[in-house]
Amino acid sequence: MANTVQFLGYARASGRSPFIRVFGVSFTGAYAQDNAEVIDLAAAVNPNGLEDPQTPQQTNPFIPAKIVGHTLNGYQPELQIGGNGTPGSYGIRFWASGGVELAAGASYSADFPANAALGGYGQVLLEVQSEN
Repeated sequence: MANTVQFLGYARASGRSPFIRVFGVSFTGAYAQDNAEVIDLAAAVNPNGLEDPQTPQQTNPFIPAKIVGHTLNGYQPELQIGGNGTPGSYGIRFWASGGVELAAGASYSADFPANAALGGYGQVLLEVQSEN
């Protein structure tokens, strides 16, 4: 149960919160069920040196983070709604077809494709609208 989070970029949005930030997440180790795998956006690295890699500052942002893409060998990711009580952190779960959750203790390397760019297995792309 570990992951690597990278700040990949941002796009201009409209309204009071003008930026949408994109993060990539890749996983290592073994899966823990019930949102025990936590994605901490505040721990994101910024390998491309992009300016202003802000992370969410509120526990329950007005517009929560959302999944905009993934490569997980058919598994569907699900973010914990409202985060896990820590600003910028989200629990995540993985579901196979038929509503079967990835087995507890399953190795990510056995179920997800290798991801050399992010140093782990599989990839989930998250989009977060900034609060400031």
